[in-house]
Amino acid sequence: MEHPVGPAPSILIVDDQPDLRLLIRLTFSSSGYRLQEAADGEAALAACAEAVPDAVLLDVMLPGIDGYEVCRRLKSDARTRGTFVVLMTAGHQETERIRATAAGADRYLAKPFSPAQLLDLVQRELEARGR
Repeated sequence: MEHPVGPAPSILIVDDQPDLRLLIRLTFSSSGYRLQEAADGEAALAACAEAVPDAVLLDVMLPGIDGYEVCRRLKSDARTRGTFVVLMTAGHQETERIRATAAGADRYLAKPFSPAQLLDLVQRELEARGR
């Protein structure tokens, strides 16, 4: 789906659970987004180095480099600093929200969440950013 301002926004889905990646992919693909997936932090950073996405939906608990560190690296890199990052975690404690903010996340979302809620959050943010 072509957006009025150019190609559809791109989203990188980063989660080590294939079922959750599939659920998010199905939710976003029907809305015309260009999607990529990664199952760990290394693959996420490699994907962002290859092509900077408009948004990254990033699980906290990943094999190898965790989501907090991936977010820190994305936000400290001039190429990816402006990428919208949503950290997703199964934890519901305030300390996790504080860590997400300290890592530079734009939003924090506790699991389980509604895929429609995530879609709405991303759509509103990308529209506000002109994407």
